Amino acid sequence: MKMNLKTRLKAALKSFKNPVTTPKPVTPKPAPEPSVVLDGTLANGRIFYDMNVKKTGLPDGMKVDLQGHIYCTGAGGVWVFDREGNHLGTIVTPEQPANCAWGDEDWQSLYITAQTSVYKIKVNIPGISLA
Repeated sequence: MKMNLKTRLKAALKSFKNPVTTPKPVTPKPAPEPSVVLDGTLANGRIFYDMNVKKTGLPDGMKVDLQGHIYCTGAGGVWVFDREGNHLGTIVTPEQPANCAWGDEDWQSLYITAQTSVYKIKVNIPGISLA
């Protein structure tokens, strides 16, 4: 039986019993988080967060909400950080995500592209609009 995209999304979202997990502590490794200088160059690199864990998946797509929270695809789902680099939790996805984007009129839907599917989850804080 072939399911359309809407049916697949509903089925996938039902599998999210508690999509936010408690972060596990890791030992940070250097990964620069630069400052932008007035002339457009970067300076003052520092460690933001090390997403190197024993699960499959690498950091890739990244988005920011209106309060400065950073959503970054990585091992096991979309990792959520505050602006200081503290891991607030992970939106667990059924398959490895690749990228994410804000959508819908209120910008409170996070669309997550993965290996074979696109997922959508509503968030409380709107994303930053590119328009």
